[in-house]
Amino acid sequence: MKKPVWVLVGAVIALAGLLSTLQGFGVIVGSAMGNNSFWAFAGPVVLLLGLALAGHGVRGRQGGEPGSDGDGAPVGRRVVLGLIGVGALGIVTGHRVQDGLARALGPIAQ
Repeated sequence: MKKPVWVLVGAVIALAGLLSTLQGFGVIVGSAMGNNSFWAFAGPVVLLLGLALAGHGVRGRQGGEPGSDGDGAPVGRRVVLGLIGVGALGIVTGHRVQDGLARALGPIAQ
C-alpha cells in the first residue's frame, strides 16, 4: 500500500456511497433518503469514485521518469485543505442545491 491516507479516504467515500445506494433503493429505511431515485443513482457513482480513489492509493504512482524514486510532490496538505473547503461549501450551500435538484428531478421521480 503506497498511499494509506488515500485508501482510507477512498474507503470512507465508498462506504458513504454504499449507504446512500441502500437508502435510495429502500433497503435501509428511516431517513429522508429512503426510496429516493436520486440517491439510488448518485450512491453508486459515489461508491465507484471511492473505490477508484482507494485503488489509486493501493497502487501508488505508476511509471515515472527514469531514475526517479517515485515520490511525487507532497500534496497531503492540499488534499486535506481542499476537502475541508468542499465540506464547508457543502454545509453552507447544501440545502439550496438539494432544493434545486428536488425541483429539477421531481417530475422524473414521480
